[in-house]
Formats: sequence, C-alpha cells, structure tokens
Amino acid sequence: MDKVHEVDVIQGAYFLTTAKVLDEVGWFDEDYFLDGEDIDICWKIKKTGKKIIYYPKVSIIHVKGASKGKKNGVENTVSKKEKVQFRTQGVRSMEIFYRKRMWDQYPVILNYLVIVGIRGMLAIRLISTYLLG
Repeated sequence: MDKVHEVDVIQGAYFLTTAKVLDEVGWFDEDYFLDGEDIDICWKIKKTGKKIIYYPKVSIIHVKGASKGKKNGVENTVSKKEKVQFRTQGVRSMEIFYRKRMWDQYPVILNYLVIVGIRGMLAIRLISTYLLG
C-alpha cells in the first residue's frame, strides 16, 4: 500500500491525468451515474497501452457517500426515489460496463448468465432498500 506500482483501476475520488490522454480515450462516459465511470476510463486508458499508476505519496480525504446523500456515515434526508437510485447505481454500472467492454469477448450464453447475476444483485439491493429503508 505504500509503494508506487501499476494497477488496473484507481478510484475516481482521486484521479489525475492529462487532457491529452482523455482526448485520446474519449473522456468520461456519460452513461454512468455516480459509479463505474472511473473503472471505464481506466479500462479505456489501459487499452491504449498506457499504465495506471497507484501513487501513495499523495493523499486526499474522501468523504465516502457524500454525493449519495450521506454525511459522516449517517444518511441525511433524501427521497426514497433518490435512495433507491443511489443504492442501485453501482450494480447498474456493472451491467453498463459489461455490455460495453466485455460482451464481445465471451459466448452469448455466458453473457446472459452474467447479466442474470447482475440483475439478481440489483433485485437484492432493491428489496433490501425497500425493506430496510
């Protein structure tokens, strides 16, 4: 954790690159909402042969969940609709990413099994959000 090294993906909370690299790969994909865009941009950058480097000599404070209606780990007042959207977006992003970046690499039957699994996770998130608040 304290050594500079190559990784596949870095979290978007602290992501640094040049406009030239973003111009080359097409910037962030607007199909994602709150989750997944960091994974997607790293995927596109690596596809060009460039490296994604973890650089622990610089740090930030990431207030996890702040953009999703949470403050200091305690949810503030967000509507039920927003809560559902926030809690399910990560799973929805999985499907977007898989369909865009992985679909053509695997047989159709496997692709549909993956989508069924992702949608199963989505159902669990929806049910838990409605039952547990």
